[in-house]
Amino acid sequence: CFPADDYLKKIEFLKTDPVTRNMDAVKHDRIVIIDAEGMQAGLRLFTGFEELADAANRFNAAK
Repeated sequence: CFPADDYLKKIEFLKTDPVTRNMDAVKHDRIVIIDAEGMQAGLRLFTGFEELADAANRFNAAK
């Protein structure tokens, strides 16, 4: 595991960077953690889409 693979470090960056901390998703804790393989071209991409859609539905239901 590489340090750049640590999603907690990435979230910390998003929340502290002067540009990304102002993004709506970051300000409202709507960050979705998806396995990197679910974002690559291939069969697992559909799993990534499903995970992203499920998260979007949860965020919309919470409104």
